[in-house]
Amino acid sequence: MKLQLDELGHVTINVEDWDINLPFPRLTLTTDYSTWITYISRKAVPAGTPITDIKYWKPIGRIHNDIVFDYDKFKQEVIAKLGAFGAIINALAKRIDDLETQMQSFLATASGGEAFSTMYGNSNVMGVTQKTLTETINGLYQLIFDTLGIEVGDVQISITPDSFFSNEAAVVNIAATADYCLFDFVKVYFNGEKVIEETSVATFSEDRTIGGTTTIKVEAQVLGKLYTYEKTVTMASDFFIGAGATYEDVYNPQYTKPYDGDPTGSYTIEVEEGQRIIIILPTADVSKIEQIEMNDFNIPMDTTTFGIYTAYTSLNTYQAGTYTIDINY
Repeated sequence: MKLQLDELGHVTINVEDWDINLPFPRLTLTTDYSTWITYISRKAVPAGTPITDIKYWKPIGRIHNDIVFDYDKFKQEVIAKLGAFGAIINALAKRIDDLETQMQSFLATASGGEAFSTMYGNSNVMGVTQKTLTETINGLYQLIFDTLGIEVGDVQISITPDSFFSNEAAVVNIAATADYCLFDFVKVYFNGEKVIEETSVATFSEDRTIGGTTTIKVEAQVLGKLYTYEKTVTMASDFFIGAGATYEDVYNPQYTKPYDGDPTGSYTIEVEEGQRIIIILPTADVSKIEQIEMNDFNIPMDTTTFGIYTAYTSLNTYQAGTYTIDINY
């Protein structure tokens, strides 16, 4: 059987810039830069033919995807380089600061150095070097980020938990993160006193033991911009209130209530037939209770001390039901 062959004619592939006002020969490659889609002409294209006319044009790829991939890869490589470079610069800045301090000390004590120290040894003059270096590197970071279209991102600072139950002390976690950037420094204060200072860190996380109620303040600086975050963390003792035969029935997490050293308030408890009402709190806070009432009547209570706790146990048993207990100063 004889095959029928079509005459292909001109088979060289042309590459032309897209212009709707121009005609294009068959097998022409062009790119619509508004969409970054590349097309090839199926046949000769008359001038004025839209590039979306599938009778003449066939889309064959979106080169923007490749460009974005390469750009993102390049951007991440730049960020990684900046991180390493920033660590070196921050270390250099600290070294310059140390040298300035040593120079000032030397000038202040060297024979005949008083006048020289007055001119060059004060922090306003000697500090210019370190200050200029810091401003220069921060400006360089910002310039690179702006050029690449990189958002520094919000600095995230967290302190967890807000409060917790403990009889002695507990651990809080303090963390700070910033997209793409090294922190110039991170400082942590407990009740106004600085307890931690770190420099040239990409991320920061620290576990610290605290007791009582502590106000924690975090200062984190990146690219010369200072971010602050403050939270008061309350360490609370365990406090139990419920009903049972003896205090051991209530001395478990099922009956634990939030407690920050003030036992006053109204509490609803479930009582089974023949049970006694029981309240357990740290012995150190027993003196804060003046009366315990139910339906505006005082409840006769007996006390038992065990460990650091004192248990209040009602002298009477009660019928099954839901009761509201008021504890007052």
